[in-house]
Amino acid sequence: MEYPEYITHIQSIVSEYMPNESELTRPLADELGARLLALDVINPNAGKTGYHQTVVVYREHRTWVPITVFFQTASTGQIQYVRIHAPKFVAEYGEETF
Repeated sequence: MEYPEYITHIQSIVSEYMPNESELTRPLADELGARLLALDVINPNAGKTGYHQTVVVYREHRTWVPITVFFQTASTGQIQYVRIHAPKFVAEYGEETF
């Protein structure tokens, strides 16, 4: 798996929690955060450790609304921290390393 496919895979997981381009709710975000932290897919780009982000959108009253998912990978390539920005909340999961 190449890096673009890795990001696409993360996007597809996020989209599963927003069926039919629906709004991401806080309970579903909690499930999503837990799933991403437990994901056994490793970042294929060893040189790109640290922060990554992806955006998934849904439609609300003829307007596209973004959901931004920031995540941090450890030196092992596994996701160790997830932050989800939605219009109604910001949720953090795992432990961020500075």
